Amino acid sequence: MEIEESRLVHLLVDKNDMTAANEVLSSLPKNEVFALVNLLLNKLRPYSVRLFLVQYLLINHLDDLPASTIAILSTKELGLKMIQQLGSEYQLTYQPLVDHPALMVESLIMNEHIHQIALLFRDLPTLRDDRVLTHYAKKALMFPERRKMSTGAPPIPTSGVTRDSFGNMVWLLTGDADNDNAKRQAHRYVSAPSINLAKSLLDLLSDPRAAGDTCLAICDTLSTSLDPSGSDTNLHSINLIQQLLLYAKLQFLRSSHESGGVSLCDTILSHVELLQSLIISKCDLGGVSLSHFSDPQKARLLRDKLIAEDRMKLAIDVSTKCGIESEPAWAAWGMALLEMGRYNDAKEKLKYCLVMPHEQSRGSAGPGAVSDNATLLQRIVKVLESGTALESRDLRALHAQLLTSPPSTKSSKFMELFGNTTPKKEPLLRNDEEANLDSVRFMQCVYYLRRYGTPRMLISFWTRHGLLSDAVSYILTNELPSSVFIEEVVMHCISHGKINQLKQAIRTTDPGLTGAMDHLLALCKYLNGLGAYTVLLDIQLFMGDFVRAGLTCIKLFHETSDVSGKVRHLEEAKAHFQEALAHFHNPRGGEKGAPAMKAGESGFTQNDISRYINDANLQIEATKYLQALMSKRGAPPGVASCLGLSLFAAQKQKAELAEQLCALFNFELAFRIMQEYRLPPTPIYVNAMTRIAQQRQTAKVLDLLKAIKGMINDSEWDEVVMAAIRVFGEQHKDFKTAESLVAKLVSVQNKVTGYILSNKLKSAYLLAVKAADIALVEQILQEAKRVNDKGVYDLCAKYLASVAGFT
Repeated sequence: MEIEESRLVHLLVDKNDMTAANEVLSSLPKNEVFALVNLLLNKLRPYSVRLFLVQYLLINHLDDLPASTIAILSTKELGLKMIQQLGSEYQLTYQPLVDHPALMVESLIMNEHIHQIALLFRDLPTLRDDRVLTHYAKKALMFPERRKMSTGAPPIPTSGVTRDSFGNMVWLLTGDADNDNAKRQAHRYVSAPSINLAKSLLDLLSDPRAAGDTCLAICDTLSTSLDPSGSDTNLHSINLIQQLLLYAKLQFLRSSHESGGVSLCDTILSHVELLQSLIISKCDLGGVSLSHFSDPQKARLLRDKLIAEDRMKLAIDVSTKCGIESEPAWAAWGMALLEMGRYNDAKEKLKYCLVMPHEQSRGSAGPGAVSDNATLLQRIVKVLESGTALESRDLRALHAQLLTSPPSTKSSKFMELFGNTTPKKEPLLRNDEEANLDSVRFMQCVYYLRRYGTPRMLISFWTRHGLLSDAVSYILTNELPSSVFIEEVVMHCISHGKINQLKQAIRTTDPGLTGAMDHLLALCKYLNGLGAYTVLLDIQLFMGDFVRAGLTCIKLFHETSDVSGKVRHLEEAKAHFQEALAHFHNPRGGEKGAPAMKAGESGFTQNDISRYINDANLQIEATKYLQALMSKRGAPPGVASCLGLSLFAAQKQKAELAEQLCALFNFELAFRIMQEYRLPPTPIYVNAMTRIAQQRQTAKVLDLLKAIKGMINDSEWDEVVMAAIRVFGEQHKDFKTAESLVAKLVSVQNKVTGYILSNKLKSAYLLAVKAADIALVEQILQEAKRVNDKGVYDLCAKYLASVAGFT
């Protein structure tokens, strides 16, 4: 084998005859070839010879080699090709990495041999690793560690650096993982930050789009390293970012599948300008990067942070350039100016976040509009309202000045405050209530509410400041719904005890109540639903609606537990009904000159009102009677419960009241009630008689019978008498009293039943025999058997046996 070795060395090294060498190797057995090639690879130095030997094995004996050996030979082939491509001045330096082509490429990158790398990638494209190129492109843009300005340039690191054959310092990896990682950690470019170096490395990437995307990622990383303290490196970093973005834009244009990269670069360039202004303003960015500006949620957080730091202009710039809502910033700026009393400046800012009503209705406010216009307006008014109170006579003086002065001489300040779009239907300030604002702040409130608010908000504002006439006039003139009148004006006046002032304002604005009537009727319905009868009565009297005022008094009668109060409400109701009846012929007006509601408008006829008067009279008489009973010692039981009964209720209650009056011995009033309401008398008298008998009031029983004698027929009469007999006989066992009442019965059958209930069976027997009524005798027989009265039983049995046909 030594002969073949010598021959191959001679052919490869001395004669450079690769063809002959190939023939020699081909003539040898495989095992000798492998041994000989391995021997020569370790012994010979020329790169071309070694490359020939490696390629011979890969070409001629590929199937005979294990996969691991093929991988080693392929790597060695690539390394030998690389080292041959390098110039002689680089070969000696990088020769140790011939078996590590990837590390050789990385070392060349670390030493900025960009031209050599470009040539290698051109001829050996498999060497290109975009990840490595991206990593070192980022390094090329990184600033060295911060240092004091007086120390000059940073020292060149020596850790991990070796020297080449010319004595130059170079970075050279070794293939030892730990050692190489330490060198990578220590490595930095002396020229960093260098946009040219970075671009040179990015140019080597496999795809222009990949270069563009890498630039965007690098820009975002660079943006996080900016120093809010105002270091000189900030402007340099921003300049690098801008140049990288322009480079990225060019790469996207070169790419065959650009898909939005160019427009994204333009957007980020505008964000760089925003970032620069934030840095110049020495804002504490708190880790904000360029990518935050493209994320709406993160941009909003930055905007809100700037607002909290009172950097309103920057907050608006962030909103505008990031495409998020700027209204919160305008609102905060305007409110701050408002609180400082800079009203004109505040207007200029707040107009960007407030929406006029017609814009809201057309939906032209846009997606960035403040979601709740009313909330901001309420905040504005609240700020303006806080301050020293001023009497409204000063406000009226201001308005008088505005109204009486010619347009050319009116105060320009007041006119500016008042606004330039005064509605034609706007009422004037006129009220004796005390206002809480000075004239300037008042007019500021009016300006915002007129321009941006709703009618309801304006009405609420006037009402709060006691300008009720203005509120009422605006409602009537502009035909606002009754709900506004009720909820914003009336309820405020009720809660603040200003109903009289409201009535005065209505009377002043609309003396005839023609415009206010619908609102007042709606108010009455609303108050009735709430059960606010006292206020309802006040309004009804103000309207001159005396019939309904009377009916409201009846409701108060029902609500009141005090007897004197009940009588008072009933008498008031009667007076109102009488007043309503009088107006059918002679309308004189309502409360203090207010016109009475016309007869036809009330919906009640004269007969209706007359009936109400009659009802009131009867109820008054009944209530006073009950009141008199209650005032006496030993008042009959159940009197208090009678006070809850009303003749204005259903027939059942009327009947119960008549019954109670009978039981309380006012037979005449009970009779009149029954007559008036056509109540069936029998059940009323029967129940009343039962109540009286239960009290053992024998004399009153006779009085009741005397009172109703001739007023009902015999059958009904017997039913009433039997009610008393049953109570005395069955409940009290007062058979004597029960027997005394039997004589008052008309029907023989009822008399027999009465005697039975009175325990007078023999008397019952004699009466039945006299009437020859077998059925009655049988009834007595059964009762005698029940009570074990043998004598009467035998008499009945004997009689029945004697009757023809009896078995």
